[in-house]
Amino acid sequence: MYPRRVRFQKDVLAEVYEPSRHNGKAVVIAGGMPSLPGSATLARFLRKKGYLVFVPRYRGSWESGGSFLGRSPHEDILDVVDGISQITIDNENFYQEKFTPRTYRNTQISVIGVSFGGTAALFCAADDRVSSAIAICPVVDWTAQSQTEPLDWLADFCRRSFGQGYRFSDEDWTRLSEGKIYSPADVLEKIDSEKLFVIHAMDDDVVSFDDVKPFVEKVGCKHLYIKKGGHLSSRVVTKWHVWRKVKGLL
Repeated sequence: MYPRRVRFQKDVLAEVYEPSRHNGKAVVIAGGMPSLPGSATLARFLRKKGYLVFVPRYRGSWESGGSFLGRSPHEDILDVVDGISQITIDNENFYQEKFTPRTYRNTQISVIGVSFGGTAALFCAADDRVSSAIAICPVVDWTAQSQTEPLDWLADFCRRSFGQGYRFSDEDWTRLSEGKIYSPADVLEKIDSEKLFVIHAMDDDVVSFDDVKPFVEKVGCKHLYIKKGGHLSSRVVTKWHVWRKVKGLL
């Protein structure tokens, strides 16, 4: 069964994975950047567990409209969160499969974010519309430059390797690198520690564990530190020893 596609607030396109038996819960997956679209492994895993799953593209990336980093990317994720109860999924989809239209009101919504999207999950843990947030190797401070992927290099890499996959201005990228946009420090005091669960590998050479650990301690949230794993992907959630800790939060 292929995912359907829904557009939120005119700009944000999201793939939708609908379960055969809905458990009354939805998960929005905030992906990394740069990356190819989709988090199919995790999305299909969650769909089989009964979750309604949304995998959005940030504004200004891939099929979504707008400008990347023109606004804080967590707002794109919250636009999806806000719109889930209002959408009706029907037969108007690319693959023209038979499908029964239905709405998803009163659905409990969680966010799983990885790396760049992990930052969005931190913001979402401070939002009343989100019941829980799982942040996998989240960036907690954009001014703390990664030696493996410094932001100046990353901007050039995005343009050379992904072309129009990410459409951003130099000015907006500078705002990110200076911590003037999408900075978790702005919501540190607002994060609900009971909602947030952070997963991080201690040998991550892209997002330093030395930056993430003090942030987690300040928030006082649940966490899972993995000794070896490097810069983790969303697939880590499908591992049994991780899933057994995550499922109770979703």
